[in-house]
Amino acid sequence: MDVHNKAEDILAEIRDISTLAHLRRRARCPDGTLDMRHKANKGHRKDSKVSDYYDPTEPDVDVDLEVIELYQVDQQQRYDSARYQELTAKV
Repeated sequence: MDVHNKAEDILAEIRDISTLAHLRRRARCPDGTLDMRHKANKGHRKDSKVSDYYDPTEPDVDVDLEVIELYQVDQQQRYDSARYQELTAKV
């Protein structure tokens, strides 16, 4: 496989809607409680303990920040590795 295509494939995978890239921050008021004007929060009480991130297609599913951070680090490492190979292949 061409090195350039590998970096492009990894970037396309990162941008794919089925990965965590489509997650949104949960709307909150300045005091930290849920902002009930947003439909993503409608199924919860204002003082519910829910994660800061949610899936727009399933707002009731909480996604922990640690999971997102680990996934983002993995994605970045894979992309950096492929990009490095791409740049060194040009030399």
